Amino acid sequence: IENGERLIQERQLFITGPTVVFRWQADDECRVEYVSPNVVEQLGYTKQDFEAGAVRFSDLIHAEDRTRIKRGRAYRSDLPSGPFEQEYRLRHRDGRYLWVYDLTHIIKDQDGRTLSYQGYIQDITERKRVIEQLTRSEEKYRSVINNTHEGFWFVDAQKRTLEVNDSLCVLLGYAREEMLGRTPLEFVDETNRKIFLKQMARIPRTDHRIYEIELRCKDGSNVPTHFSTTTLWGETHNVLGAFAFITDLTIQKQVEEDLRKMQERLSFALEGAQAGLWDWDTQSNQVYFSPRIETMLGYQPGEWENHLSAWESRVHAQDLDPVLAALHEHLEGRQE
Repeated sequence: IENGERLIQERQLFITGPTVVFRWQADDECRVEYVSPNVVEQLGYTKQDFEAGAVRFSDLIHAEDRTRIKRGRAYRSDLPSGPFEQEYRLRHRDGRYLWVYDLTHIIKDQDGRTLSYQGYIQDITERKRVIEQLTRSEEKYRSVINNTHEGFWFVDAQKRTLEVNDSLCVLLGYAREEMLGRTPLEFVDETNRKIFLKQMARIPRTDHRIYEIELRCKDGSNVPTHFSTTTLWGETHNVLGAFAFITDLTIQKQVEEDLRKMQERLSFALEGAQAGLWDWDTQSNQVYFSPRIETMLGYQPGEWENHLSAWESRVHAQDLDPVLAALHEHLEGRQE
């Protein structure tokens, strides 16, 4: 029963899905013995149109593709049974041509004679359109992308690398040919792989993503990077791919680490000297008070509000006016 239900479910996929099943006779006319009912949704013709011979499949093949398709089938008929792939144009009932991907299996008898062909056809018109647009603008596109100092990474809907620029190759130490066809997951360690997987899962749900991740260079070292990633959508809001501009954060991370160490040393020095530290943003009146300032006055760390008023309210009344006057003279440049 389970196998029967599974077969019904699988058959339903081909009846209603985007993949059309064909079985052709082994002749020059490509006469159709069988076609799945969903052909009407893809090509506009009914199942009966093909199987009754009212529509000949060979007539739908674009004139520029017919000779190539005929020669390809004839050549592969002399080879052992097995699948082969083709891309060509078919005329829709409304007159327009669709690009299709065709995965064909050769059906042979025990003596090796070709009996028929069985194929699975999918509409790839939109993908072809995008590729043609990219190809037409490739020279301009390459010039812009390769002249930017940021890295550029373009992947298709299956996350396979379609393009990278020179800056990214230099950053990671790979030649362009070594990166093409591979997924970004092959350029990170296990820790950063989790970050990539999480961000890739967001591609179909978001237009833009910004995150940081460490990439693995060819020499085995890691480089910290900032990714600004955009999803590339098709006309039906399907995902065609994604591209990212990548910034090397090595210098920034080093500055941050140096600053952290300096702050740590300063903190140790202040603690040793029993001194407090404050930092005042004169635009917002926001103030940072080090814990030592609060504890030396009998407060718990974090008890003071981070605002200038927290300091003013604790200055002795007799000292407040002269202190504020000296402060204003300093801000106006009359006192160091």
